[in-house]
Amino acid sequence: MSEAAPPATTLSPEALGPVTSGIEELQKEIAGLRRERRKDLQEQGGRLDGLTGEVRSYRVAAQAAAPAPKSAPRRKGDPERVGVFVDVQNMYYAARQLKGKLDFDALIQAAVRDRRLIQATAYVVETKEIDQSGFIAMLEQRAIEVRRKTLKIRSDGSMKGDWDMEMALDILDAASRLDVVVLVSGDGDFTSLVNRVKGIGPRVEVIGFPRNTAKSLLEAADRFQPLDRKYMIRTGTETRPAAGPEEPLPTSLAPEPAPREEPAPAGHAR
Repeated sequence: MSEAAPPATTLSPEALGPVTSGIEELQKEIAGLRRERRKDLQEQGGRLDGLTGEVRSYRVAAQAAAPAPKSAPRRKGDPERVGVFVDVQNMYYAARQLKGKLDFDALIQAAVRDRRLIQATAYVVETKEIDQSGFIAMLEQRAIEVRRKTLKIRSDGSMKGDWDMEMALDILDAASRLDVVVLVSGDGDFTSLVNRVKGIGPRVEVIGFPRNTAKSLLEAADRFQPLDRKYMIRTGTETRPAAGPEEPLPTSLAPEPAPREEPAPAGHAR
């Protein structure tokens, strides 16, 4: 015959008190450790962002201090070689003030005109809250290279996601094989870059909305192309999608691979 199980022991509230208090204290300690760990990670992330920014700044400064490579000569009679660099975030907010979106077909055609497009690059800042896949697909359909960066929100609530340094490096790298650099932005931070590029050889043209373009940038550029409503798609009244796969650019406006430059015949000017 099996023995009966011993009766369950019931602790009085007085006996449970120390146990409950001990559990609560342990939970508080765990929560405190988690907060400290989270704070440490945020601080480390902030330091890493700072170091990354310093490295980029040093790269830009080093490239700016280096002897300027001269632009490769263009054969007489050949169309000018153009590179187009679009600060998408800057243009997005400027166009939004006019309650519209930038028409990239019209933009590229205005930038290139009767010249030869060598490179077209758009710099996009992405956020988790906004799906930009359709917009990016639209740019890629037009043979525009898309460079993407995710917006970072720091522990203090500030945000980091501009492309200024990377755009400057890309433009300086491309300048020696271009006759014209077209900068689509109104950001005055690019003023020193414009002067540097002009020292390498290419002319610099700025495209932007007049009231959103810094005066220093206007003065530094060789030419300013103002944007107005004819370069925009009105929000909510598009006759075609503002983002998503569409017809590609005409072949004459699609960027070409960088050709191998040949020496210009003696006596030919650039």
